[in-house]
Amino acid sequence: MTQLKDTLGLGLLSVALGLAVLPARAQDQTVPGAGNATAIALSNKSPMVQSAKEFLLRNIKRIDDASVRAVTLDAIANPTTCVAHRAGLKESDKNAILQNLITAGLVDVRDNSNFPGGLKAGVFPPLLDDGESCPKLPQTFFSAPGSFFWRSPFLSRGPAGSRVL
Repeated sequence: MTQLKDTLGLGLLSVALGLAVLPARAQDQTVPGAGNATAIALSNKSPMVQSAKEFLLRNIKRIDDASVRAVTLDAIANPTTCVAHRAGLKESDKNAILQNLITAGLVDVRDNSNFPGGLKAGVFPPLLDDGESCPKLPQTFFSAPGSFFWRSPFLSRGPAGSRVL
């Protein structure tokens, strides 16, 4: 009976450990995430985030070039800032840009399976009002993920494109 219990115990432990290492299902990267409003609300309540925000806003005032200062302030402080480089960008434009990146060797097609939604979703993250005259970020600057981006394995893996997003 003890041997049966031990065998069952080891079997259950094996199943539990096996389930723990199953790959996580990633969210669809072709549309803005459902948790963005929650992330924004949470960041607005965070003393650490608010301290960082105040620090950055204070230091933006030290930028000498008025044009650079204005664009930087807008990008950081304006929750509805326009993503100008994506204004009016059509799917056909995205496809052509992606093909140019691939042809130039700046994007590795083997990374296609690394991005839920494919390589195009990795190069062109979803925006609100994408393709319109003033597409917007799905989250504010201070609620968006990426605090530990500098430790990303992509940074040490090669040229620009999908590996450094």
